[in-house]
Amino acid sequence: TASGYPRTVRLWRRGTAYADAPVVFEGDVDDVGVVAWRDRSPGYERDLVVRHLDFFHSHKYLIEGNALINAFHYSHEELKRQNAQLDLGRRGAVSALGVCMAENVATFVGTGNCLAMVLRRGYLRPILAPDNGGPLSQDDFAPHFHSYPLSAMGLFEDLHVQVRELRVVRDDLVLLFTDGVYARLREEEIKSIIEKKGTGLKERAQELFELANSRGNTDNQTALLLQF
Repeated sequence: TASGYPRTVRLWRRGTAYADAPVVFEGDVDDVGVVAWRDRSPGYERDLVVRHLDFFHSHKYLIEGNALINAFHYSHEELKRQNAQLDLGRRGAVSALGVCMAENVATFVGTGNCLAMVLRRGYLRPILAPDNGGPLSQDDFAPHFHSYPLSAMGLFEDLHVQVRELRVVRDDLVLLFTDGVYARLREEEIKSIIEKKGTGLKERAQELFELANSRGNTDNQTALLLQF
């Protein structure tokens, strides 16, 4: 950096040339410096980076989580570039939800109409809520009418993402849904279907699809069920 401190973090393996080590994080020239270390706290092992902006302010990143966030921003810029060449009526936007693992810590990054939940020891709770019009309405009679996105890739000039971390434990079941699945279902219905015995995860996901479709859904549907 201009201050004379390192500004890149590389993944170096013993016995290889330093110049061949890939850069996994890079700060700006005007930053004070960048520092990386390994957190060995039992159950929370992870690789972290701190970007010192000045003497008093800094940003902290998980290396894997930061890579996922960067992928979202890269995709957003690419979609904006493509949209700029199209008429307004032909432009597209994308809701997305991604997850990556570092040891037993899962990082979730989402934008737009996607929902992440975890079923743990009989309790279903949200990890990352959809960024849509639902919280703006006091009417829960037909929540699918409120599932219009307030953020998405390519939708606005700036990309708004939500980031959450979850320390995964044995037997956790992580659920990732688009609004074509969750918008017409109640939480207790999702829990009842997901906890069914004698059926596989694929069959349970299909039952969620069919229940949403029986209530008028015509949107595309994606469900990803991660059993730990």
